[in-house]
Amino acid sequence: EDEKKEHFIESYASTIALKSMLEDNEDAKMRALRVNLQPLSELGSAKSAELLLPRCVRSLAIAQKLDDASGSLQCAILRLLIAWLSDCALAVHSFVTSDASHLPTLSDLAKYSSLEDVRTLACVCLGCCLAYYGEQDYAIASNVLDVVARRIGTNDFLAAIEHAMHADNFKRALLPPKPPPTVTRATVA
Repeated sequence: EDEKKEHFIESYASTIALKSMLEDNEDAKMRALRVNLQPLSELGSAKSAELLLPRCVRSLAIAQKLDDASGSLQCAILRLLIAWLSDCALAVHSFVTSDASHLPTLSDLAKYSSLEDVRTLACVCLGCCLAYYGEQDYAIASNVLDVVARRIGTNDFLAAIEHAMHADNFKRALLPPKPPPTVTRATVA
């Protein structure tokens, strides 16, 4: 039990740190797409590279087993994916066209998760793919929309997006960050 809790804390902290690094940083997003998690001893072997983006998506399945009742680890991973996919064409392209096809994983979370926040964030993540590729590549947008329609349902998907836009957490997330209060002798005393 202690090992599980320790792994949960490590996973949560590293997810939050990576999200902070990628958020609004196009260069970091591009570099992170090339991060190979394969051990150095296996580089150059017949094994294919294990990249960070697919690992993050696979971590969603693992997070279901490790997560607390509120789904905080799944939500953190989904927020990381949203930060990564927002305004990064190559990340969206890698996500949508990968061999592992990450769309079913997200659509299953959006449809079947027992946690409303997880369902909503999965829909927002799918929405990031639609929003970008709706302007750039209609074939990929059509593929995403087809998965959404078949696996989630268009009405349920749009209701989740609508819910997210009216949620207080979403509204707070859109606000610019507030700097911490200034520490002075008067405020400390």
